[in-house]
Amino acid sequence: MRKKYLVTTVAMLAAVSMLAACGNKNNNDNTNTTPTVTVAPTEAPSSDERGDGPSTPAPTEAPEATVDHNQMIQNVVQALKETYGSAYLPDMQVQEDEYYMKDLLGLDASWYDAAYVEVPGMSFGVDKFIMIHPTEGNLENVENALNNFSETQISDAHQYPANLTKLQAASVEVIGDYVCYMIFTGALGDVMFEDDAAAIMAYTEANFEASRIVAAVISGEMVVEPWSELDKMRNEIVKWYGNTYYPNVKVQDDEAYLGSYLADTLKIDAAWVDEIIIEVPMISANADTLILVDPSEGNAEKVLAALTEYKRYLVEESFQYPMNEARVKTAAVAQVGDFVCFSILGGAVDNPEEWGIYTDEELVQYYENMNMNAIYALQSYLGIWE
Repeated sequence: MRKKYLVTTVAMLAAVSMLAACGNKNNNDNTNTTPTVTVAPTEAPSSDERGDGPSTPAPTEAPEATVDHNQMIQNVVQALKETYGSAYLPDMQVQEDEYYMKDLLGLDASWYDAAYVEVPGMSFGVDKFIMIHPTEGNLENVENALNNFSETQISDAHQYPANLTKLQAASVEVIGDYVCYMIFTGALGDVMFEDDAAAIMAYTEANFEASRIVAAVISGEMVVEPWSELDKMRNEIVKWYGNTYYPNVKVQDDEAYLGSYLADTLKIDAAWVDEIIIEVPMISANADTLILVDPSEGNAEKVLAALTEYKRYLVEESFQYPMNEARVKTAAVAQVGDFVCFSILGGAVDNPEEWGIYTDEELVQYYENMNMNAIYALQSYLGIWE
């Protein structure tokens, strides 16, 4: 409601002659009109009354920061993948699959505004991570849907018997403003349990540890540095190898070590590189290595040549354990798009016959395929197939 102001007008009219007219030059009497007197308002007029737009009260406190829920979910996933490494077993995202979201998970699209669903690509796997941000008023709907999904998985007669204890330990939790479904069996490795009760307890504890990481990221207790494109590519490569990804020393995390490794081992000028990931084995008897390079402008060919020369050095000049000779000879070196990759990955085969490998030629072919998987993963991520 608009404010009203007290305005007092005093009108005083002087006596005028009947023959006088306003502005009559022949009139010797002057017409005197006392001006209107306006009393000052008791409060300042609003912008509405001034006519320059609606009035806005001064804020009593700073506006609350808006949370980007998609980014928060990505931060959580990144923290989980960094924590578990190759033990993070889900490898196929399906949050864009309407059938999976609606028919399998029972989630109506109006119930959430941000979602991440990653499941195993192989049918015998059960590890999953699902994180949903419900829209207002739908948290209970989402929680009930994921609980129903969990119960359906347990009662599914087509499940592998070995997975039943894992499914029974699956966790559905409300963490902050999010609802999560978690199965993290890879965190335990290959563990043998005395009975089903012991297995369920162990898997439950593993899922609880995962939930603690989720909570730490959401609360800000765990700060996540956003992944670069190279980090994301590295993660895709790791997913292709799963639990056969063995490099465990991150050379790029030690600036001094990285400098000497580039100059002395790889013969790469630091100026040729915008970003690099080098992961090597801690034990010298292993040969597993990933080198992923984002070259500086105009230097991709130099980096590729240096890594090709590094492969030649490994094959012809360096000492190699017999089990690694074929692996080193088949190291993959390639430029994919703007990036350069060197890979010796997948581990050595101790008993080739158990893998159906009976000749040296078959073993070489096996290692060549294993090493090329890093290149294929990179091509898949970039959408480049050559």
